[in-house]
Amino acid sequence: WRHTPLRLGVFVAAPREAIDRVIAAHEVVRQLVDHGWLHLLQVDDERCSWRRRAFGGWSEVPLDA
Repeated sequence: WRHTPLRLGVFVAAPREAIDRVIAAHEVVRQLVDHGWLHLLQVDDERCSWRRRAFGGWSEVPLDA
């Protein structure tokens, strides 16, 4: 028996530095993000943009994506 793998998408409205501190403090969270099980997106209301954290770094996500 096998289950269908599920991934979680999480949008966080907080500064990237604060998100990075949480990830650094919690090894399990870091592993989930770095291995693609948790899709972490930072919402930037001031710039009207999103950033995605994957593979240890942040990248801009176009709003039309």
